[in-house]
Amino acid sequence: MTILFADGCDHYATADIFTKYDFSYAFTQWSITANNPRRIGTTSLYCPASSSYYIGKLIPDTQTVYIGFAYQGIGAAWSDKYFIGLLSASWQIRIFITAGCGFGLNRGNGGTRIWTSPDTGYIELNTWQYLEFKFTVSNTVGGMEFRRNGIPIISSGFELDTLEHTAWDAIGVVFFPNDGMAGNYYKDIYISDSGYLGNIRIDKLLPNGIGTYSLWTPSAGNNYENVDNATPDDDTTYNETNIVDKKDTYTFENLDDLGGPPIYAVVSNISARKTDAGLINLAPLQYINTSDYLGSTLNFSENYKIKQIIMEVNPDDSASWEDADVNGMESGMQSTVVTTTTTSTTTTTTT
Repeated sequence: MTILFADGCDHYATADIFTKYDFSYAFTQWSITANNPRRIGTTSLYCPASSSYYIGKLIPDTQTVYIGFAYQGIGAAWSDKYFIGLLSASWQIRIFITAGCGFGLNRGNGGTRIWTSPDTGYIELNTWQYLEFKFTVSNTVGGMEFRRNGIPIISSGFELDTLEHTAWDAIGVVFFPNDGMAGNYYKDIYISDSGYLGNIRIDKLLPNGIGTYSLWTPSAGNNYENVDNATPDDDTTYNETNIVDKKDTYTFENLDDLGGPPIYAVVSNISARKTDAGLINLAPLQYINTSDYLGSTLNFSENYKIKQIIMEVNPDDSASWEDADVNGMESGMQSTVVTTTTTSTTTTTTT
């Protein structure tokens, strides 16, 4: 399985949404809110009623994509509007929700209807539920499936023509808030190219101590104290370096003891920017059992951007993550190419 994106919606603020997602018709209509939490003490991604206020995330091109998210629509009745879609050069396919909450599958920007569900009532109103969709883009074996709370509900079958564009470099996964709802809440989002995860939760873990390495220059205090914010505070507190191969790691909070459910991935989220002209690269660094594990190089611009590294197995033993692995690891970064300084904050989440 390859998880392409994960978002617990509680490690960034409203002002940071553009640093987490890649495009939108109206970013200013979206917010992070503590209202109607799925779990006590957590926040959600929220948008009021308007299907035109879509938000999207770019992923590598893939024929089949799985999309899961907890959702709560506050309202009395659905509006006949789009709910989720795949965008490349233009629209590939979009799911249309009918007034009774049936599904219609449309191909292309003009909205050619290629399939309509036989029933309605697939999504409940005014309650949290976990929704998962599978889409396949093909001119011969295209189609969609839908699951609610881990249970298969409906399938179009996979004999449809869902291919509107024959070539693309990336796909945008797009969420449309339904304008029949007074409010649309999203939480615990994942995108995968190879399988369902089921009804998941994503837990935020923040730095709580100095790690083995503390070689970046802190703006004040200890290194972890500049990156332990609940949401990024940009240039208020930070760690920086203009020297290559400098490492900075932090210890983290422990996972809640949930009785042993599987950990599908550990996700390191790094918010960073460069502060001068020129090239700057850094790589995510995990320190586990006295060994360094350096991830792929990340590039940053002059504006803050949250980039994430998804690790589906423990790099120390190539096995599935266990609670003890997560609780004992350190996470941070290493400067790999430097001609200027950077500032950085990081959080780690697990799914």
